[in-house]
Amino acid sequence: MTRRRMGAKFTMFPDAWDYQLAKIKADGCTYRVAIYLLRESWRVDNNRVKLPNGVLKERGVGRWGKQRALRVLGRAGLISIEQKPRKSPIVTVSYLLESWIYTPTRNPFRATNPTSQIQMPDLG
Repeated sequence: MTRRRMGAKFTMFPDAWDYQLAKIKADGCTYRVAIYLLRESWRVDNNRVKLPNGVLKERGVGRWGKQRALRVLGRAGLISIEQKPRKSPIVTVSYLLESWIYTPTRNPFRATNPTSQIQMPDLG
């Protein structure tokens, strides 16, 4: 019986996100939060991600860095935030495609059918 080896983990980072973050001169905490959000949204196959302090602390992001990063990502139009008192924020990841924002209910990078493609809206 052969065993499968686990490959190295990686995160698909959209070029549009890279462009937006470079344009606003985002700091390291913002990049770490962005990478975590993209990885987690892919892992749970949903664009809504809960963002607790503990998982970011392991990645070197404190609560104030997280707060600043969420504010920066929100202003850049990459995420929207649902915040309740004394609860971890629920972040909705927006995938920027071309010049418009596409907010799917499921992750567009994980296709259920290999031939399926994202339908672009008519911007008229």
